[in-house]
Amino acid sequence: MANERITEDIVRNHFKNDPLFKSIKFEEQKSYNKRVIELLQNASKSGKGVGKPEFIISFPSGNIDYLLVVECKANVAYHQSTNLDNSKDYAVDGVLHYAKALSSEFDVIAIAVSG
Repeated sequence: MANERITEDIVRNHFKNDPLFKSIKFEEQKSYNKRVIELLQNASKSGKGVGKPEFIISFPSGNIDYLLVVECKANVAYHQSTNLDNSKDYAVDGVLHYAKALSSEFDVIAIAVSG
């Protein structure tokens, strides 16, 4: 059986092993950035509450207006829905949901990972 935590570990290890890791701010499930907190306050994929992407990556020593947002799913069958309208169950749909919420104040790169 697929496990989303395994997919998250792969992504986490990818970034932590990157030589540039020390130059980014790598946050999981929540952010301490006031602007991000405000934008995700009502961005839950279920429709109520705070949005919590798997990973939020910012660049405090560079361009503070850029964010990478990552959403993971354990199974490739849940990578992307046909109509991109099921943010709760699909990685692409979910990361686009978060990117839309954040894009009013940030330039967002959205990354969906499944498998």
